[in-house]
Amino acid sequence: MITQTRMFAAVVAFTSCVLTAAAAGQTAAPGHFVAWGGLRFDQAELRASYVQAGFGKSTFTVALQADGTLRTWGNNYYGVATPAAGLSGIAELRTGASHYACILRDGSVVCGGSFNDYGELNVPANLGPVLDIAPGVNHTVALRANGSVLAWGGSAWGQLNVPQDLGPVTAIGAGYYFSAAISGGAVRAWGTNERGECNVPSDIATATAIACGRYHGMALLANGTVRGWGAAGLMAVPADLVGVTRIATSVEINIALRQDGTVRVWGNGAVANVPVPADLGPAVQVAAAYDAVLAVQADGKIRQWGNSFVGPVPADVIDADVARYALGGRLHVAQLADGSMHSWSDIPGYEVPSIAPGLSVPQFDVGGGHALMLLSDGTVRGWGSNSYGQTVIPANLGAVRQVSAGSGSYSAAVLMDGTARCWGNNDYGKCNVPADLGAVRFIDAGYRHTSAVLMDGTVRCWGFNYWEACDVPFWLPACTMVAGGTQETIALLADGKVAVWGVSQANANTPSGLSDVVQVAAGDQICCALRRDGTAIVWGYDQGQILQPSDAKAGCRSIGMTDTVIFATRGPNAAACPELGDLNGNGVVNGTDLSAFLAQWGQPGTADLDGDGTVAGSDLGILLNYWGSCPV
Repeated sequence: MITQTRMFAAVVAFTSCVLTAAAAGQTAAPGHFVAWGGLRFDQAELRASYVQAGFGKSTFTVALQADGTLRTWGNNYYGVATPAAGLSGIAELRTGASHYACILRDGSVVCGGSFNDYGELNVPANLGPVLDIAPGVNHTVALRANGSVLAWGGSAWGQLNVPQDLGPVTAIGAGYYFSAAISGGAVRAWGTNERGECNVPSDIATATAIACGRYHGMALLANGTVRGWGAAGLMAVPADLVGVTRIATSVEINIALRQDGTVRVWGNGAVANVPVPADLGPAVQVAAAYDAVLAVQADGKIRQWGNSFVGPVPADVIDADVARYALGGRLHVAQLADGSMHSWSDIPGYEVPSIAPGLSVPQFDVGGGHALMLLSDGTVRGWGSNSYGQTVIPANLGAVRQVSAGSGSYSAAVLMDGTARCWGNNDYGKCNVPADLGAVRFIDAGYRHTSAVLMDGTVRCWGFNYWEACDVPFWLPACTMVAGGTQETIALLADGKVAVWGVSQANANTPSGLSDVVQVAAGDQICCALRRDGTAIVWGYDQGQILQPSDAKAGCRSIGMTDTVIFATRGPNAAACPELGDLNGNGVVNGTDLSAFLAQWGQPGTADLDGDGTVAGSDLGILLNYWGSCPV
C-alpha cells in the first residue's frame, strides 16, 4: 500500500473505517479531510433523533433525522445505504443484519434494504398499527398495538413461530435466526438455539427492554441492571453495571447507556477492547454495528468508534497544513508542511519513532496496521503491528528510494539501484520478487499481490492470482504508477489514462474515456482516479463509496483508499506532488529541493531520480521537468 505521498495510491484491507475530520459543507481549510464509503461518518453536524447500525452481514449505518427522514451511509451491497425515495414521516427506526424497518407516525411499517430473498421486506397487509419493530438477518418481527406479535420472512430455524401462549407483549427483539419478546416482565425466545440463544434465565421477571445479537440476548431490568444469555463470553455482564437506561448488541459486543449519559461496552473481540472516547459527551442513544459502536450525544452529534476506527484526526492535524497522509486499518499517519510526523491509532505504542536531528522524511506509507518511513539518508524505520516481522527492517537492506507497507502484513522497498525487496508475511508468494524483474521505479505492496512499475514503464505483478490481478495485459503501454486491490490492479498510464485488469467489478465497470488522471487508488473491487482538475472518479462494487459526498467530487488534492473507504485531502496547501522532484514533500518543486539535490551530487541518495545509483545530470533534468507547484 502506498501513502498519499506525491501522487501515490493507498490500498489497505479492513471492512470498515471511520475518519472524522470536519463537517461536510464547511469551508475547506488546509489539511481538511473528507471521507466516504464503508462505515464512514463525515457529516459531523448531522442531527439525529435516533441512530442504528447494521450488526451482521452488512456494515451500514442508518440515522433517523429530526425531520422524520433517513440519512444512510456505509456498505450498500444490500441497498441499505440507498433509502426509498420520498420516505418521510418516520417515528421509529430499527436495523438488522442486512435491512432496516421504519415505523411511520401513523403506526404503519416500511422496510428497506436487503435482497428480500425470504420476504423480510414484505410487510403483511393485515399487520395494522405497530408499537415496535425488530429486523433480524432474513426475518422481521413486529409488536402490534394490541400487544400481539407477528413475524414474517425466513423461518428455517422457526424464528417466525411465535409461541401461542405468549400473552400480551411489551417489547420484542430479533437476532440472527431467533426472536424474543417480553411478556409480563419475563423474556421468551424462539428460533435457533445453536449457542443457547433461546435459553433465557427463568428468574428474569422485570425486563423492560431486550437486545439480540448473533448468538446471544440481553435484557434491561426495571432496576437498571442487565442480564444476558446465549453464547459464552457474550452473556456475562460487568458486575458493577448499574443505572442503565438503554442497551444495544452486535455480533460480539454489548453496549449500555447509563442514566448519567456515560457508555459502557463489553463482550468479545477487538471492538470490546477499544476504550470509549474520553471526550465523549453525555449520550442519549447508542447503537452497535458489526465492528463499531455509535452514540448520539446530547448535542445531537454522532460519535463512532470500534475495531477499525482509529480515533478522530488529532486537532493539530486537522488545523494544520497537511502535506501528505497515509491510512491503514488500525493506524493513520500524516506529515505536516513543516515536516513533522503525526501518527494516531487505537493501539498504544503505535507512535511515530523518533527521528534523528538533521534527517527528514521524504516518503512514508501505512499498511493495515503498520507503517514505514523513508528517511533522507536512505534508511527505513517501521512501527505498528509486527505480527510477521513486517516492521523489522532487514539488516542488509541498503539505501532505499521508496517504501510500501502492504495491507497483507508485509513490506516492500525499492533500493537506490532499482532493486526491489519484500519482507514480512509471504502467503501467496507476494514477497517472492522475480529474479528477472529488472530495475524498479515504483512498487506497491497490496493485500495478496505486489505490483511494480519498471524504469521503462512496464508493469510486473506477483503473488495471489486467482482473480487474474497479476495478469498484466500484453498491450499495456508505459505506466507511471500502479495500485493493487483485492481482485484487481489499476495502472496510471503515461498519457494520463488508466488501465484496470482482474476479475473484478472495478475492471468490468471502468469508465470509458477517463483521461487527464494524475493519481489512482484501488480497494475491494473499487477503483478511484484523481483528475488534474481535482475531481475524484469512483467506480466498481458499490459499498457506499460511489455515493460520494458532494464536497468531495471536486477540489481534491490527493486521494487515498482502504478496502471500502475513500479519503481525499482538500485545501490550498494540501497538495501531493509527483514522486520525482519534490524531495521535501512540501507540494512544490523549487530551490529547496534543488539544494537537497546538489548536496547529493555524485553519490547515491533520494535525489537519484532515475535510479542509476548516482545523482547526476540526468537526474537534474527530471527535477527541472517538475519545477513549480503541483498541477492539481
